[in-house]
Amino acid sequence: IWKDDEVLLKANKRFARMYLLDLIAVKVKFKYLKEIIKSRLKIKKIYEDGLVKIKDIKIYKDNSYSVSVPQNFVISLEDKDNLNKYLKEKGIICQEPYIPLHMVDIFRCKSRNFLNSENYYFHSLHLPLTSFMDAKDVEYIIETIRNFKK
Repeated sequence: IWKDDEVLLKANKRFARMYLLDLIAVKVKFKYLKEIIKSRLKIKKIYEDGLVKIKDIKIYKDNSYSVSVPQNFVISLEDKDNLNKYLKEKGIICQEPYIPLHMVDIFRCKSRNFLNSENYYFHSLHLPLTSFMDAKDVEYIIETIRNFKK
């Protein structure tokens, strides 16, 4: 705990305690940051290797000149909604992309020249990717997707 955190503890206010808990969580995560990054990159690689040959599924890969730490693993396919439903039935919870701003009522535009945003929204699915997954979890997800595509 940092020196200034004692003051927060003595303040006895809800926001101060939450601030302290946030600081502690960040401190713990920083301690394991290299392991977290390594784990996520390993999971990403398993997804890439396992899904690359499945017909009609597009995988987004990093450029050769960039490095990123994945927050999720994104795939695109025409039948996204049915795959999402199938995965949910098998106990795999995926996330869908946020609605593009130009499709939200308050921001709705008359011109609809945001084809990339719409394509991503209607066809992309975020597969689970956490630091706590192991290879077996990812292989199960890949095999479930293969079974769906048969």
